[in-house]
Amino acid sequence: MRKSMWDKLKSPFTRSGESQKQCGDSLSSRSNINEEYTEAFRTKSYVEMWSKAQSQLAARTSFNGLSSTSSVSFYVHLSDYLLEPQQETLMKMIERLHFHHLLMDYFEASVEAYNVCQLLLRSVHQTRANYRRIQRVMKISENMHDCRATFKHLAAFASSKNPLSIISMVQFRDYHHGKMLLFSSLTSKGKKIRRRAKFNKLLKKRKLTKLVRRGPKTSLLQKFAAQLDVAAKGVYILVNDFDTISRMVRRLYDEVEHRKDIARMCFRSGNSEILKEVMKEFHLHESSFLEQLKELEDHICLCFLTINRSRRLVLQEIMVHQDKSCP
Repeated sequence: MRKSMWDKLKSPFTRSGESQKQCGDSLSSRSNINEEYTEAFRTKSYVEMWSKAQSQLAARTSFNGLSSTSSVSFYVHLSDYLLEPQQETLMKMIERLHFHHLLMDYFEASVEAYNVCQLLLRSVHQTRANYRRIQRVMKISENMHDCRATFKHLAAFASSKNPLSIISMVQFRDYHHGKMLLFSSLTSKGKKIRRRAKFNKLLKKRKLTKLVRRGPKTSLLQKFAAQLDVAAKGVYILVNDFDTISRMVRRLYDEVEHRKDIARMCFRSGNSEILKEVMKEFHLHESSFLEQLKELEDHICLCFLTINRSRRLVLQEIMVHQDKSCP
């Protein structure tokens, strides 16, 4: 009976067969992700972005005089501090400039991405705060004479909401679909404008200038196409970043749920021997779990950075000209 229950409690990452293969595949995937982003994490701009995010969190916690567990409820809007350029400032800057209407969709999408990222960062901090319950349990369990307190903490952890459910996998899929539609619109419109510019150029060669003058100049069309290209690249990178982040969130979400299941089964059993095995299980995977949390946090901050960089590049393309014509 005890062996049967413990088989259920064991981590899916320690079981044999398919689960071990999944574990190997997942670790391989993590290794590839790490190699891809290692250089980006070492850049000065990334370090500055991470520092700004952490300082804003620390400042809000200090201002409210809250503990690390409750401070997340009063989470600061990081886009008010980190988004570059700020949306309000951006709108004022481009009021007098001309750009394709799809670029407004791009800028709105980038703000939406920022908001999603800050929600995810909030969930990471709350997950880390909730995990401190488990750390307290492990510390209390060192004195196995105090089993009641240990079971009480396990019950509290098991009943807590999984913070990583803040963005569901369905929402991630919807986000992916919506941004791919925007990417498709940007690329198809860019191609259409290029074809029009090529046609105008051909008309000019045939000296049919009156027809050409009815529409925008070829040079302006080329600039609009360049703007759409830069925005499309930004959306494509954003979609890839979010696909990576969604996989990381899913893995961590499942791990939190697994730990909650372990805690629930343990306190319901009231068995001190099972409690010892559970504590070993938590100790065994503690560093890996915290490392995954840190990795997700790093990728979210990197996403902040790439969004800012893309917004600046698109704005630079817009400001190249000040013509009032529109395709």
